[in-house]
Amino acid sequence: MKPVTFVITYSLYHISGKIDNDKEMKVKNCMGELHAKVKLNEYLKSKIKDFDYIIIHTCKEDRVGDFLRGFGSSGGNPFDFLGDIFGGTKK
Repeated sequence: MKPVTFVITYSLYHISGKIDNDKEMKVKNCMGELHAKVKLNEYLKSKIKDFDYIIIHTCKEDRVGDFLRGFGSSGGNPFDFLGDIFGGTKK
């Protein structure tokens, strides 16, 4: 199975009682939905000091983003496969 990107919407609960609703994040290089959820949880734990827990509302594969990244060898511009049609040189 090749790694996929998931788009996760969630609510973030802080130890202080603050709630951040309707947050969204892309989680890349995941082997499945559960892996994406765990990676997001671990990431938020490491970045937010008063992190308590998250409630995940949706977790969907980012099929469009993965499709466009498949065109370019570097994963950048999806139109790289066309080359330079004007005959210029790359810098």
